Amino acid sequence: MKIEHKFMEKSEISGLKPDNKIQSLYVNWCAKEAMYKAFNIKDFDFKDNFRLETFDYLSCGKVPGKIMQGDLEKKFTIHYNEFDGYMTAWCAE
Repeated sequence: MKIEHKFMEKSEISGLKPDNKIQSLYVNWCAKEAMYKAFNIKDFDFKDNFRLETFDYLSCGKVPGKIMQGDLEKKFTIHYNEFDGYMTAWCAE
């Protein structure tokens, strides 16, 4: 939680629910990593170039996300799954 402001925009942070904030932060981090790996852009910033819509955390779910840089805007559906204390995420167009 100490570094959430480094990889999440204020509206993303304010959309997190207190009862599962840690898990939602993990989803955000993993989702943004998945988007970065799917579409490797130069000079990126997780906070400014990668966004997730507000979502209700479940142990397995999906959330819309997008990459924005200059004229580029690419939308993805991010799928995530928590198991054994780990979080995974992958994206699909």
